[in-house]
Amino acid sequence: MNALFVDRRIMAFDGLDLRGKKVLDIGGYHGEMARYALDLGARSAICLDNAQYRRYQKPWEHPKPLPGVIYERGDFRKWRDGADIVVFSNVIYHVPSPWDAFVHLRKVTREYLSVQTNVISASDPVWLLNHEGDPTIFFRPSLSGLLLLLQRTGFHRQRVVGFYDDHVAVQAW
Repeated sequence: MNALFVDRRIMAFDGLDLRGKKVLDIGGYHGEMARYALDLGARSAICLDNAQYRRYQKPWEHPKPLPGVIYERGDFRKWRDGADIVVFSNVIYHVPSPWDAFVHLRKVTREYLSVQTNVISASDPVWLLNHEGDPTIFFRPSLSGLLLLLQRTGFHRQRVVGFYDDHVAVQAW
């Protein structure tokens, strides 16, 4: 496992007590974040992914399930079962409406939301329309744009956990 991924896992759960918690890892295809949550004492960990964002050649099948991880396929915006901690790593730029996504995440997040996404360099709170030749990529936020959207959708407290490359990790509650 590469060091970057280890850092991302650590940042996702930095300072959180996962003992006895239910964790939902949205967009976590392989399930490493969910498995790490179980290693940190989570009661259960669900890895939810949607095949449309992955350009799969055949229906979604996990090639090597990790022990204890529950794998589900579907659109997170239709997910109704809440979780204590929701991980939303590198997904928001695939969503046509970030506002609707975070409103829904507020409904399913009982305690903490852990967001990781790449950000653009801008001091203003902006969301840049940007597809980079990939039709599944819609928006990239500035850090202040991400924090403002989290606040306006009901996550009134945020904590920037760290940066890596052009990405940021934020916890919100």
